[in-house]
Amino acid sequence: MNEAKTFELTIHPEGLRNELIRFLADFGIEDYVEAASDSIDADDVDWEEVLADWSEKDDSPLLIYRSREEDFDELKKALTITFDSRIRLSGKWIADSLWQEAWQSDFLHLETEQFFISSPEFTAPKLKIHILLKEAAVFGSGQHATTQALVRLMEEAPRITEPKSFLDIGTGTGVLAFVAHHLGYSPIVGTDIEDNAIENAQENAQLNKLPLVLHLGSQPPETKLWDTIACNILPPTLTHLLEPLTKLLKDDGTLYLAGFHEANSEAIEAELKRLGFSVKEERKERGWIGWLAMRGL
Repeated sequence: MNEAKTFELTIHPEGLRNELIRFLADFGIEDYVEAASDSIDADDVDWEEVLADWSEKDDSPLLIYRSREEDFDELKKALTITFDSRIRLSGKWIADSLWQEAWQSDFLHLETEQFFISSPEFTAPKLKIHILLKEAAVFGSGQHATTQALVRLMEEAPRITEPKSFLDIGTGTGVLAFVAHHLGYSPIVGTDIEDNAIENAQENAQLNKLPLVLHLGSQPPETKLWDTIACNILPPTLTHLLEPLTKLLKDDGTLYLAGFHEANSEAIEAELKRLGFSVKEERKERGWIGWLAMRGL
């Protein structure tokens, strides 16, 4: 029986890493892996050696995974037009078992003051809350800087003394919803427009033995006001959703926003101000931004 395979596109920035990341965000792609090596090649890959070579250099490759090679046609055409020969592209089919191993190894873990977020293979340090995530090609693994920024903002916020409702728009793996649960939020609802994201969030909720209500779509079907809304999605969609999201938020509610690079932040902040909101707290992770916003100046 043939093993299922996934197509891996590797983008070599050639010194244009920041420009490339901004381009991918504007193009609507943030589910890339910030990789240590060119790609996955064999079952006997020495991941410790690969990860030891990882750096934040401008030439560190970016990996994107899709089930079909033709899913990259428009992206490759746009990259060629924008960057010409200044970047290199390569691609190959890999077995899904290797994709899973790569995800687990490249993700490693996220450790914050209160949390340790990792794949199940890792053991959390003592006194850390361990959040487990299964491998998945969805945004919000804890690896991406936008997710890290929001996790840190949430745990640094004033302690919740009574349950508050939490709506996670674009839940992905469900990681922000799980963090919210441990911080005292209840009830918690997650939404996503991708079927595979909802499935993965459900699996992760079961893995962590946590309650999580999920809805397929950009917003929940019920019309109610929420104490807190988190939204970690791409800039064009985020800007479009801001107004309807603010209508779902209580007057004294908190809005956690991420998914955008500092190069895109001015337009989003301008829309927030138009809606009567201001940024109260900011977290930056490798040029990506997370905001805590509320109504008023």
